[in-house]
Amino acid sequence: MLDIGSTEFWVYASQNDSVQPSGLLSYTQLYEPGSSPTWQSIPNATFSSGYAAGFTATGIVGTDSLTVGQLPPVRQYVGVMWYTEPVMDSQQIQGILGLGLSSGGTSGTMGTPTFLDLLLPQLELPLFTIAVDKWGTGTWDFGHINATKYVGAMQSIPVDGSCDIGGSWVVANISAQFPEGTIAQANCGMFDTGYDLINLDASIVARYYQDVPGANSATVPGQYTFPCNTSLPDLGLAIDGSGVTIPGHVLNYHPYNVEASICMGALQSSGDGGSAFFGQAFMMAQFLVLNVGDTTISFAEIAQDL
Repeated sequence: MLDIGSTEFWVYASQNDSVQPSGLLSYTQLYEPGSSPTWQSIPNATFSSGYAAGFTATGIVGTDSLTVGQLPPVRQYVGVMWYTEPVMDSQQIQGILGLGLSSGGTSGTMGTPTFLDLLLPQLELPLFTIAVDKWGTGTWDFGHINATKYVGAMQSIPVDGSCDIGGSWVVANISAQFPEGTIAQANCGMFDTGYDLINLDASIVARYYQDVPGANSATVPGQYTFPCNTSLPDLGLAIDGSGVTIPGHVLNYHPYNVEASICMGALQSSGDGGSAFFGQAFMMAQFLVLNVGDTTISFAEIAQDL
């Protein structure tokens, strides 16, 4: 998984290179350091990377050559976590490649240089882009901006280094617009591809669902649900002065109770004064450009024919 909320690279591995553990999905492949001719272990080196979801990856550290798609190869630190069972989700991710800024990101112990530190000097531009289609499939471009993936004008906002909320691509001055006025987000917010939802202050989320017939937070305590056939209103946001609209259809996350036709919202509360999170629901509405060179985040309405 490509994760802009962290900086380290780690993979699940098999301790016995000739035997794959049972219970893996058919597409899940485990790294086999003993079979890699370019793997070099670092004696006594270990890592521990914690994530907002409450998961911690731990293991040994070495170096190896990493190639992502058609990008130039880099040689970098690799955390190796011995596989016992999928601990993050039912999709059995094979590891995490952190694309956060070196100055931020999830707490870890591998240090620098990171993948971006090594890759970006080899690219035309020091940036990468993210486009997530309506099925939730993401495409990433490195070193250039594909203008066919968005429509309208691009807006840019600075990464706010004063926001100490544990993220990397972090912004401040967030608010939501409603007919009667604006409600400000109390804390900063972070963009995170390792997260599906949009989380905002409880007051913002409660006000949004006032306009959704049948919505309540009692079916799943603390989580808003609504009848699946409900047409959700758009969500208007301002991030550091730049306006953005999240279409209502993006905010219908998935069915919670199929028989009762009850669905879960992709907009949920981060509590009173909690940090905002802009996960993949945001990226299904907005094409993102993350510029490491000038530490800005740019966005524009995503093209519908990805």
